[in-house]
This record gives sequence, structure tokens and C-alpha cells, in this order.
Amino acid sequence: MAKKNSDDLLNEILQRRKANQIAQQQDPLAQILDDLNAMDALDSLRRRSTLCYGPKAIKSPLPSMAVVIWQRASGYHGYKTLSLIGVWVYFRGDGEAKRPILAIGKKMLKFSAPFYDADAYHKLIRDNYDLYYQDDRKPPSQPAYSVAYDAEQRLDLRGIIAHEVAKLLL
Repeated sequence: MAKKNSDDLLNEILQRRKANQIAQQQDPLAQILDDLNAMDALDSLRRRSTLCYGPKAIKSPLPSMAVVIWQRASGYHGYKTLSLIGVWVYFRGDGEAKRPILAIGKKMLKFSAPFYDADAYHKLIRDNYDLYYQDDRKPPSQPAYSVAYDAEQRLDLRGIIAHEVAKLLL
């Protein structure tokens, strides 16, 4: 009986690994962000900052994919502008020349909800910024740092990500 249970467990592990590999093959941009440990890097910086929330993975129709954190200014009118800080990965070029580009930057989003209710805002902004701010989900037009992604340089890029994002926080 114990042999059967261990075989079932082994089969389940193999099936999950195969499903994970298929998912990674379907979205190479997500795999790049995972290889760069972008989610953990942004989460670590977010915890050391004030009025900062996230991280969250976002995808745009470019195609691009990003991991972002968001920060608002202090004070009563701090809600009017939100800083969206993140790491974007997107493809540049066509066919064989298609290369992934890594961009680290900041976008300023204006408050776009019809009205401001402080109680609801302070509760909901912790989980998501989309309710109050409109974002095209594209990389910033003027990133603070941009480079063609090279998998062999990913460990160096991890340090660069942490350094560049830390410079962008208020």
C-alpha cells in the first residue's frame, strides 16, 4: 500500500513539473522575470519603503510583462499621483532578430476615479491600483535603465534591478 502511494506522489510531481515547463514555454517573458527574481527583489524593497504596495505582475498586449510596486506620496493630497515602479520585459525586433529587452523605470499615474473616499482608498490601494489609476501597462517611455536581456548575465542583472529600483523609490 505504501508503494502505491509513493508512486502516485511521484507521478503527481512529474505531472506538475511537466505542466510548469509547458507554462514557462508559453510565456518566455514570465520566465525571464522569474530568472531575474524580480518579484522578490521588488517585494524586499517595498517592505523597506513607506506608503508602498505590491508587487504585482502585469501583462500588456505589446507583448510585455512586468512586475511592479506602487507608491503614493504622503499627505492628504498624496493620492492624486501614484508612482508605478517596476521591471518590464518586452521583445524588440521581428523573427530571428527578436530580442528581449529589460527596462527598469517609473511611471506617474494620475488619480482617475470619479471621487475620492479616503477610507475605501486606503483599504483598497494595498491590493491593487487599477481601481483608482489608469495604466496602459506598457513600459515607461523613458526608462531609468534599459538593456538587452542576456541569460548569462542574469545574476549581475539581479543586483542591477535592486539598485535601480531603490533609486526610483521616494
